[in-house]
Amino acid sequence: MKKSLISYLERTFGSNKLITSDIPEKYCYDESTMFYSLPEAVFLPDTEEEIKEFVNIAKDKK
Repeated sequence: MKKSLISYLERTFGSNKLITSDIPEKYCYDESTMFYSLPEAVFLPDTEEEIKEFVNIAKDKK
């Protein structure tokens, strides 16, 4: 799921626009795997509809 969320964000914003400073510290970026590790308690959207809602919330916060 993590991979599909990242690829959706890259398609939406362009890969160069995913700025790590916009991501809260609890989303820790692991340079060796180039993935963000998320604590288990963090809600991860499953369906494309939930991903779009997640992205819209993120856009509204800017």
